[in-house]
Amino acid sequence: MTITHIIESGGGSADFVLYLVKYLPQHHHHIIYGERAFVRINEVKQTYTNVTFYQWKNVQREIGLLKDIKATISLLGLIKKIECDAIHLHSSKAGFLGRFVCFFLGKKNVIYTPNGLPFIRKDISPLKVKVFLFLERAANWLCGRVVSCSKSEAEEQIKKGIKSTYINNGTEIFDYTSKKEFDKKGKFTIATTGRATIQKNPFLFTEIAKYFENDPNYQFLWIGGGELEYVLTSKNIKISGWVDKSIVMEQLSQADLYISTASWEGLPFAVLEAMNLNKPLLLTNCVGNCDLVINDYNGFIFNTAGEAIEKIVFLNNKRELLKEYAKNSHSLMEKDFSVESMAKQYGNEYGKLIN
Repeated sequence: MTITHIIESGGGSADFVLYLVKYLPQHHHHIIYGERAFVRINEVKQTYTNVTFYQWKNVQREIGLLKDIKATISLLGLIKKIECDAIHLHSSKAGFLGRFVCFFLGKKNVIYTPNGLPFIRKDISPLKVKVFLFLERAANWLCGRVVSCSKSEAEEQIKKGIKSTYINNGTEIFDYTSKKEFDKKGKFTIATTGRATIQKNPFLFTEIAKYFENDPNYQFLWIGGGELEYVLTSKNIKISGWVDKSIVMEQLSQADLYISTASWEGLPFAVLEAMNLNKPLLLTNCVGNCDLVINDYNGFIFNTAGEAIEKIVFLNNKRELLKEYAKNSHSLMEKDFSVESMAKQYGNEYGKLIN
């Protein structure tokens, strides 16, 4: 079977595509990618022999009429020349333009996975939210099936009248897991990983950290970098900057608690990786995050900075719970969020399109 993946964005969506390539090696994968989707494209080409890459010119994340027309024409030419059994669209821009082109070409063997819905973004105006919702609904009328990356992402679409099923994002079980000792008196370290952007809400992260700024028993760690690094001003925050994945995992393994202050998600791979490293979780109550925490089982969901602060103090004073939450995080990840299960389910979905 041959599958064509169309992806504009990078980050978790790119990881998602490469997991499908890696764990469905019996199939050949054509990847039509935007310029920002795969930073180390040559390395990826050398790693996987069952994949062919095609650059998608002129595509960009935001709406821009002239650029989008050029991107549509470019995509039309690429899809016309690629013979495949199934087409998988990843992210909202690829989802809209891809379904438009597939409808025009009469192709019905299409799956769309948003991996982050555009109409739940918190960094855009109400008018733009309505535009994104209209475009999602319009594209859904054209062709293809929506397969969301989490239960909450599917439910959010169903609320808006868009039919959706879901397959949970999954991650690999690493060769090692955290051996962090939850000391009763040691410094309490709260960590997050990712790009410092509006979506990840470093403003909220800083607000929480500032509450503990003059308490030497608490340490906050932002593993990553980004355009909003300057927001992370509390003196108890350490910023790693961009480091290799192995260093990310090593630094994260030393944390007592993983926190996500994200305003919206699809189903975040960063949190899955933290679960794999036996991390208790403290996550904002947003789409994607809410699928990964069972309150008082592997951590807590929070709605405000005050709630997060209250839970951090509680866990610091009840460190015996951390070992239990850590074990439960890993068990939940293995049970519901394994990459093998994710790839197998998508393989079945591709087969359904052919049959």
